Amino acid sequence: MKVKSRRTWLNMTLSLMATALVALAVAKTSAISPRAQLDPTGGYEILQNGIRVGEIYVPERDPGTTQYVEHWVLYNSYVYPSKNQPELKTEIRVAQKSSYESEADFFARVPFGPGFRYVRADCTDIDRLPGR
Repeated sequence: MKVKSRRTWLNMTLSLMATALVALAVAKTSAISPRAQLDPTGGYEILQNGIRVGEIYVPERDPGTTQYVEHWVLYNSYVYPSKNQPELKTEIRVAQKSSYESEADFFARVPFGPGFRYVRADCTDIDRLPGR
């Protein structure tokens, strides 16, 4: 793998981890179920410095489910958080109006254009660390 490619992969991985931490913080402070990264209410929006830069769809799931998926669409204006941009404020919040009826509806109608990115987060939510 080329150095630039490895660096890009590392930056994307670290940024996704940072975004996940933001989501956990939002979940903790938003009275969202403590067992879920994002509650399956349908839609969330990602904002950076108050500007909408992405959307998240979380399909319905049974209570207590430990494995689930989240679908993230990052607009071309989304900036991966980094220590070099301390002024960048990334926020995830429940969409003002959830306009998607299903996962299929989300994929059919979510904005997606040049420079946009799709992130599928396969989540395992358990109360112990692997190997312990």
